[in-house]
Amino acid sequence: MRLQLVPPRGERLNFGLRPFAISPDGTKLAYVVSKGVSTELRLRSLASGESAAIPGTDGAQHPFFSPDGKWIAFNGGVKLKKVAVSGGSPVTLGEAVSLRGGVWAEDGSIYYTPTQYVPIARIPSAGGTTMNVTRIRAAEGEQQHRWPEILPGGRVLLYAIGSGGDWDDATIVAERLDTGERKVLVKGGTFPRVLPAGQLVYARAGALYAVAFDARSLEVEGSPVEVARDVYVDPSGYAAMDVSRSGMLVTAPADSIVGDLMLSWVDRTGRSEPLSLPHQPYVGTTISPDGTRVALGIGNAVGVLDLGRLALAKLTLAARAENPVWSGDGRRLYFGLEKGQHYEVFWKTSDDSGSDQLAFASNSSENPMQMSSDGTRLLTFRMPPDGRNELLLREVGRGVAGAEPKVLVKSPYFDGSATLAPGGRFVAYEAQESGRPEIYVGPTSGEDRKWPVSSEGGTYPLWSPGGKEIFYICGMKLMAVSVEPQGDDFRVGTPKVLFENHEIYYYDVTRDGKRFFVAENPNPGLSSHLDVVVNWVSEVRRKVQEAKAP
Repeated sequence: MRLQLVPPRGERLNFGLRPFAISPDGTKLAYVVSKGVSTELRLRSLASGESAAIPGTDGAQHPFFSPDGKWIAFNGGVKLKKVAVSGGSPVTLGEAVSLRGGVWAEDGSIYYTPTQYVPIARIPSAGGTTMNVTRIRAAEGEQQHRWPEILPGGRVLLYAIGSGGDWDDATIVAERLDTGERKVLVKGGTFPRVLPAGQLVYARAGALYAVAFDARSLEVEGSPVEVARDVYVDPSGYAAMDVSRSGMLVTAPADSIVGDLMLSWVDRTGRSEPLSLPHQPYVGTTISPDGTRVALGIGNAVGVLDLGRLALAKLTLAARAENPVWSGDGRRLYFGLEKGQHYEVFWKTSDDSGSDQLAFASNSSENPMQMSSDGTRLLTFRMPPDGRNELLLREVGRGVAGAEPKVLVKSPYFDGSATLAPGGRFVAYEAQESGRPEIYVGPTSGEDRKWPVSSEGGTYPLWSPGGKEIFYICGMKLMAVSVEPQGDDFRVGTPKVLFENHEIYYYDVTRDGKRFFVAENPNPGLSSHLDVVVNWVSEVRRKVQEAKAP
C-alpha cells in the first residue's frame, strides 16, 4: 500500500540534512518543520495523524530514534542531543558542529559523524567520552566518512567514504569494530541501510538500490536492483529516506524538496523579473564591481554569469569549489577549493584563463565571504577542529600572503554568514547565541563589542553599498534596518519588512541599493509531502531474489 503524508495546515517541512525519521515499530514519525528562521521537531502518530511539537528542540535537525523507540537523538545547534518521546527536556550528549549521520545501536552506543572531514565517533547514549571508531585513510585518497549504519549485534559498522567527487560515486564499506577489518560493498553509492531481512539498500542518482548482503562474510551477492525512484539525494550524500523494522518506507520525493533554484531580479517592493536560465542548485550570488556579471556557486562548481548575454560559464577547476567572491577590480575570483580534508582560499582570473592559485594557506577549512569595497581586505570564514568557528579579516595584495589574519569573531555559535560595512570599520554577522539565528554588528578594530540588529531572528546579512542599511532574511521576509555609526557607538533602527512574497536562499544588491539579484525557490507555495510504502521490505526481498535467480 502506498500513501502520502501531508503536513497539517500551518506546518512547513524543513528539508535540511535528514529531516525525518520513522520509529522502529513504524507507528511514529519525527520530522523537522520551519519555525521562523529556525526549526523544531514534531512527532506525528501515523495511526491518528495527530502531531505535536517536541519542547526544547528549537534549531533541531537530523533526528533518529533509539532502538526501543523511546528516545530521539538530534543535532541541536552545535550539539548532539536526545529527548524522550514521552516528554521532558532535551539532554546534551556531546559536540556535533555539523552532523553527517547518526545511528543508535542496541547496546546504547551512538555512532555519528560530528562534522565534515572527521572519522565516525562513538558516544554512550547516557553521555560520556567520545571515541573515534574509524580511520580516514588520507594516503588512499579518503576525505570523509559519513552516514553510518550499525548491524544487529553492534559489531559491524557500514558507512560511505567520500574522496572528493560526487557522493553518487562514494564507496560503501563494512568494518568490523573489534578487528578493524574493512570490506568494500558498493562502489558508486551512498547512505547505506540494512533491512531486517538482510538486504543492503543504498542511494544513487535519485533512486534506491538493493542487493543481497551476507552479514557474516561481509559480502554482497548478485547484482543491485532498483527498489525505489524519485527519492531526493542531497549533494552531501544524504538520501531522504528511512525504513522501520516493521518494513515501512518513508521518502521525500525530489519534486517536494527545494533543490534547484531560480535566478531573478527583485526590487524593494518585491516585484520580480525571473531570468530565462535553467533552474540549478545555485549556492551564493555575488555581483561584480562593475555590475555586469554575477559569480555563482553551482553545486560543487563556480560559474560566472554575463548579465548582458545571459551566458553562464563554469570555471575550470580540478576540485570541488564554493563561495566565489570578486576581487576589487573584478579581474579575479576568490573561492574555497577542496584540498585534501579541508577547503583553502584560492583565486583564478574571472575569464578562466591560467590556473588556480593559492591565496592563503590554512590547516582548517576556510572560505572567502566578502571583499572590502577598496579591494584590500577579504572577509573569510574558518572552521578549526575545536568547533569554535572564526570570522577573519585578511589583507590582500603583494607581500601579505603569509600575514596573520585578524580574528573578528571566534565562537561555536557563529554560522559563517557575514558582511563588511563600506569603509570596513564594522562587520555584521549571523550567530545563534540566543538559540536561534540573529544578526549582530561588531567593530573590525578588535574591540569586544557588539550590537543586536535583528529582533525576531535573521540570516544572511548584507550591508547596503551606501552603508546606511543592513538587509537580512527572516523566513519569507527580506528585512531592512537603518544603521549609523556614532563615534565609538553604533545606532540601529527598527527592522522593517521590504517584502515577503519570495523564498530567497541567496542574494546580492546593486550599487544603487534598488534591486536585488536573488536565487530563490521557483515554487514557494508548493506544499511538500512524504511518500510512504507499507510492507516495502517484502517488495524489496522479492526483487532481490529475482535478481539473484539464474
